[in-house]
Amino acid sequence: MKKHLNLFILFLFLLMLFLLSCQRSFSPVNTEVDFGYRYSIRPPINSNVMLKNDSLLVQVAYSGCSSPHQFEFHYYTTDGEATVWFTKLTPDQSCEAYFTQWLRVKLPSQVVRKSKLIFLAPEDVSLVLYQ
Repeated sequence: MKKHLNLFILFLFLLMLFLLSCQRSFSPVNTEVDFGYRYSIRPPINSNVMLKNDSLLVQVAYSGCSSPHQFEFHYYTTDGEATVWFTKLTPDQSCEAYFTQWLRVKLPSQVVRKSKLIFLAPEDVSLVLYQ
């Protein structure tokens, strides 16, 4: 009986090691890239997506009836890199006004400590912020 108990404990230990080795760190909010409603990054992208200390600053542009629109920050991480993006939560509006808005978010420590940071934006835009 004691032998079976020892084998069972060994099995649980090995199973736990296996599961921990497969674990990756993902955004607590979302791991699928969803940009939400229509918006773009104000060109030129290199001037309107920047890092200041541990914060990400992005100038977005969109059409609408009023400003500001609401955005939500998302990220996911893998072993050596982090990928970040914004989801626009405010629905598209049928007005023709054009707005720009600066978004600023303090990057979580699990994003900052990665060796590579990639910013994603609508229309297949991506920018490596550091590597």
